[in-house]
Amino acid sequence: MWNKDLKQEIWRGIMQTERRIAKCAVLAALVLLGGACTKIDAVRSDGKQTQEAVMAAASAAEVSTTAETTTAATTETTTTTVTTTVTTTTAAGICQPFIDENANIDPSKPMVALTFDDGPGQYTNSILDTLEAYQAHASFFVVGQNINDETSAVMQRAVGLGCEIGSHTENHADLVKADANTFQQEIQQADDRILQAIGRYPYFLRPPYGDFNDDVRRHVGKPLAFWSVDTKDWKTRNTASTVSATLNNIEDGDVVLMHDIYGETAAAVAQIVPSLVQQGYQLVTLSELTYYRGVEMENGMIVFNMHPANPNYKLPPDPDVPEPQTTPAPETETTTETVAAAGQ
Repeated sequence: MWNKDLKQEIWRGIMQTERRIAKCAVLAALVLLGGACTKIDAVRSDGKQTQEAVMAAASAAEVSTTAETTTAATTETTTTTVTTTVTTTTAAGICQPFIDENANIDPSKPMVALTFDDGPGQYTNSILDTLEAYQAHASFFVVGQNINDETSAVMQRAVGLGCEIGSHTENHADLVKADANTFQQEIQQADDRILQAIGRYPYFLRPPYGDFNDDVRRHVGKPLAFWSVDTKDWKTRNTASTVSATLNNIEDGDVVLMHDIYGETAAAVAQIVPSLVQQGYQLVTLSELTYYRGVEMENGMIVFNMHPANPNYKLPPDPDVPEPQTTPAPETETTTETVAAAGQ
């Protein structure tokens, strides 16, 4: 899918520019805020930016595009081959984990992450009603083409309730089969729609069909979200089946896969959430699950679950290494004897 030289150049560009660009963009945006406030608490106790600081930077970027323009101008010569990564680290939407710092999450107690694919849809609000009633969080991996004015409001509600919005690409495309141009468009277009809807980029991406390879992991620019409990709600379309598939297989640290585009799933969630809460589970976002289990996610990492004793996640693949250049063997003269032998 990718030319080897292009792969190597992309990797070098990402390593050299990603952090520098993010820092420059944020600093420039914060300068714009200087006249409006005296101080922004931009650093958490563990050294990471707070969501409030990111949103403040986003507001500044809306007032003026100077910060982004300046950053782009200073990095023009180094970002031409890393467009996807660079454009997701501008001041208007830095990728940050979706962690509700006001939530009372106890890392020592059991927790699970309910996740929903393929929305936003007509049943997403119903699922949010259940989550809100129990002060529970979940993660929604949205398809970009499903985002419009109405569903943007649903996404904003989800974020307001402490939920996470992740990417499921623009058109639910198989990234393994996509060419380089389609690959980039599927990720960037969905990112841009999500940014427009909620004011920030998604942190995780869930590849459609669960299909991935090392090429996808190297170039996706995000951690990849998988699952450890598959309800198969898309196949059964049955409320009781979805409930039993979840409750009969759940354990501390699991990531549950469902889809918020089915009424049967919304009805199942109305039973699953109170049952899990009654059993003592904390319902958290995928970002919260990895964070409170002490796993720092990186671009290209895969998370399946965060079981306390044996969490299942994979580190990013090694960067592309160019194939060794081989010297072709010298050509030999073809003699009559050689031709005759070849014909036997």
